[in-house]
Amino acid sequence: MVGKTERRRNPRIALPPVFGHVVRLWSRCRGGMGAGLLPEAGGMNQQPAWLMTAFSILDGADADLDKGKGR
Repeated sequence: MVGKTERRRNPRIALPPVFGHVVRLWSRCRGGMGAGLLPEAGGMNQQPAWLMTAFSILDGADADLDKGKGR
């Protein structure tokens, strides 16, 4: 199970490696109590739109997992 979707293959194996790179970048850029660091110079509006969308999706998936764990 990934979220609410049942997968026959482990997505970690099935997805192209670039997705793993984005997840690792998201993990490194997350802040504890604050917004965290961003990968590019400047503020949020200077970041690539596709990357901010990917980070948003990952934040939502992480929040869903936290809800499932009762955090």
